[in-house]
Amino acid sequence: MSLSQASVGLCLGVIVGTAALIMPTQGTAAEATLPARGTAQALERFQQPGEGWYFYRDPKVRAPPQPVTPPTPLPPPPAPTFAKPAPPKALSVAWIRQHLPLVTDAAIDEPTPENIRTFLYMQRVMLDKSDVFATVAARMGSSDPALNEDARAPSLNALKFGQALQRLGVKDTALKSLATQTGLWIFVDGKCPFCKMGVEISRTLANRAGIPLRIISLDGRAPDNVKPGEFVIDVNRAAARRFGVRVIPATVLVAPPDKVAIVAHGAVNSGSELEEKVLTAANEFGILKADTVLALNARERGIIKPNDLRDLLSASAGRSDDQAGAPGNENDPTPQQIMQHVQRLLNARIDEDALTAMKEKTQ
Repeated sequence: MSLSQASVGLCLGVIVGTAALIMPTQGTAAEATLPARGTAQALERFQQPGEGWYFYRDPKVRAPPQPVTPPTPLPPPPAPTFAKPAPPKALSVAWIRQHLPLVTDAAIDEPTPENIRTFLYMQRVMLDKSDVFATVAARMGSSDPALNEDARAPSLNALKFGQALQRLGVKDTALKSLATQTGLWIFVDGKCPFCKMGVEISRTLANRAGIPLRIISLDGRAPDNVKPGEFVIDVNRAAARRFGVRVIPATVLVAPPDKVAIVAHGAVNSGSELEEKVLTAANEFGILKADTVLALNARERGIIKPNDLRDLLSASAGRSDDQAGAPGNENDPTPQQIMQHVQRLLNARIDEDALTAMKEKTQ
């Protein structure tokens, strides 16, 4: 058989096989129906030009994805506009503060007669303004007792000496008043080079004021000016740890039942220094009278304290302490109004001091 005959035979076989698939066989109606639908689809696909038997076509045509348009950004808010401050008045302090550095720099960089003259005259204006201010301030300070520092604490030597003598008497009375309310404890050991002097100073103060003194040894020994029966031993340094003693000699002021203050850590220079520290601690304990504290600290007479300032702001603003003086409130009082309240406060204290002095003279 030749090659052409074999090819013809192969084609006939393919056609016959295809026809066998196309022609329904004898059988039931159901068996004839299924190949008919498949045959129609097969013929439709087979007859399409350029497409093979196994060509795949998606029955659904999908539209290309639409590009996502980003949202249009909001325009930026307009920049806040601030009213331009008015320029300072010519020859005012603000005007001089603004122009004097520039004039000074110009005179230094270019020391021409004109630049030097401008600088010197502007400086003269500022010095004269400050001189007038100082003169008026001195006159007001001397004429107003609330502003006169000499009325609170004298500056003349003779008056200072008299006030110092008066304070010594008050100080002695205040120390003696502590005899029944407090006690002095001094922590020492046998190796401390300053403990001997510390014991001597503490002992002098205790004898003068009548304050009970207790000498406590940390190592079972004491300086040679302390006899064996005059000190007690701090076993395991329990008291020293409890009171926070880390450097010796340490002098402690105690006020039963629970008030303790270390008044001196280490060497003390003098008995007067120890006395001042004891009085300061006693004042913090709250066991000194108010008039005694005032007499001991003459410079504090009439001092405006933080709580006074809070009360002043509340009174001048007519609001609570939390609201008074808050920034940004249009109803806040002016500086002049606040200073008027300060003036009334100080004048009231002067009247109160004068009334107290008058009562003391009549008693």
